[in-house]
Amino acid sequence: MMNVLSFWESVLKQDADGLKHFFHQDAVIRWHCTNEKFTVEEYIRANCECPGDLAREVELIEEMDDEIVTVTHVHPTDHSSSFHVVSFLRMIDGKISTMDEYRADDVPSPQWRQAMKIGIPIRQADTMAYAPVYSTTYTNPKNGERIHLKIRESLEQDLDDIRSLWADGLVMHYVGFPEGLKLTKEQMKSWYDRLIQTKPESNHFSIFADDQYVGESYYRIDREHDNLAALDIKLFPHAHGKGLAVRSLYFTIEQAFKYGADKVYVDPNPENKKALALYQRLGFVTKEYPPHLKRVAADYNAVYMEKERPFRL
Repeated sequence: MMNVLSFWESVLKQDADGLKHFFHQDAVIRWHCTNEKFTVEEYIRANCECPGDLAREVELIEEMDDEIVTVTHVHPTDHSSSFHVVSFLRMIDGKISTMDEYRADDVPSPQWRQAMKIGIPIRQADTMAYAPVYSTTYTNPKNGERIHLKIRESLEQDLDDIRSLWADGLVMHYVGFPEGLKLTKEQMKSWYDRLIQTKPESNHFSIFADDQYVGESYYRIDREHDNLAALDIKLFPHAHGKGLAVRSLYFTIEQAFKYGADKVYVDPNPENKKALALYQRLGFVTKEYPPHLKRVAADYNAVYMEKERPFRL
């Protein structure tokens, strides 16, 4: 199955050369709401020559045997308007053969329905803010297992799960806690209270596989040092080797860039070969530690790896 997050990254970057590799040569793309049908070349031109500065976030991905469905939130960078696009991608041999897209503007409900006083808002109407959630179902290529992955902002109700994750010595071995990091419930609550005061400059996400908690991801943007964002991910050992880490990191990187990071970095232990390979796969490049992190480098045996923002949101 195609890596759909890589596809959307190419769309967001308006990477004409990169986009070609995701389509069959004779693929057909249909924009139903404007009654338009495109060849691959025409679609790439329409996407890459689109005027104005648009921000786009992939909110939902559902992967089936030969079809991928995505929901994307699109808006100008000045937030003057907002709409959603639902895309149906039909796959043949790992490439897109047809793509059908439907657009709907994000607008208030009609007066007649407001007068009925039914329902409640999904989000705050004054900000049009969306709680970041990523959901996808995909097939593990190693064994054919179907996995439903969901990532969302961590809530207070997740603290016991996070506490258990940090207490696991196998999880924390490479970050200096071979016996695990043991914190009390009061310490966890204090950590969470500090976390929620720093959004969106930082955020913490809980990762679920088939509705079971399996790990966390995190970013923190340093506004005083070139909007450089630290990234982290931790998974229980039983969740390794299932494609969860790469998908979770794509989501976390997207969130960091969305909220103003210009670069993201990780600093894995050099003995953690699987982590190093994962970050290289995601496009991170090994570099020298920036000057303001030199003290960290001296205290912590790690490899500094950095990825630049590929597009402006």
